[in-house]
Amino acid sequence: MKKLTNDNMNYIASGKYITKMQLLDGSCSLDNIAEDKEGNPLLHRDDTVRDKQMPVHMMYKYGAPLISKDGCRAYTFNIEYCTDAPSEGIYYGAFGVVLRGTIDEHKESFDREWAVIRPIAAQVLGNTFDNPYFNMLFRQTDNVNDNTYWPFWISLSEDEDIVEVAFRAVKIIRRIYETYFAGKIDWYNPIPRKKTVKKPYFPCTEKAFENIGENGKAENIKDEVLRFFNWCQTEHLLSRNYLYEMAWSINYPNPSIILKIQFFIL
Repeated sequence: MKKLTNDNMNYIASGKYITKMQLLDGSCSLDNIAEDKEGNPLLHRDDTVRDKQMPVHMMYKYGAPLISKDGCRAYTFNIEYCTDAPSEGIYYGAFGVVLRGTIDEHKESFDREWAVIRPIAAQVLGNTFDNPYFNMLFRQTDNVNDNTYWPFWISLSEDEDIVEVAFRAVKIIRRIYETYFAGKIDWYNPIPRKKTVKKPYFPCTEKAFENIGENGKAENIKDEVLRFFNWCQTEHLLSRNYLYEMAWSINYPNPSIILKIQFFIL
């Protein structure tokens, strides 16, 4: 029997992420270059930081680095995966590199620029991906290795398409940073919104069943629904599915079909 180690467990766990990252190859420039003859940014594979190879990182970058106005910092717009840390998954965002000085001198500048850009990025990305809570997805880095710094990063969810979501997002993020460095970011002030807290909704729960009829259209309708379901059970049309808090399975033609108790408060 093969002895399990952290290395081979990482290899096993990394398989699906490596395969998902490689889907970006189809969107890369043919010669794996950062920009075309007109200077338009292109997606390319580049596993380096400061021309140093990163042996455990897969890095896809969009365009050549953007340089800050003072020439001290550069931004690349990356989609990355670390094969040594499969639990982190795939992530993307703006990656900062200090060109002159140290991160101690420039961290505040990275953060100040991101503070201006963040509300606009949240609105544009939220509208693009139909997610009014996109601002909650920005994560803060926990390291400043080799004078590099992520002002923010975003995890790619397991169910999200890497090309349709991650690649599209880094293109948008780069455009926003380009607009900032061109001094035109004030033209795109986001529409102020009240702070919103995402209210979770879970079908097939006791709470969902209790709230049936709360829109005011029919009082105590949940009692009528329960009587109807009980009758369906006596007629062997439905069976209570006890794997859920509140759900019934249709007995015919396919007992695996779940009848969900869902409602929406209008």
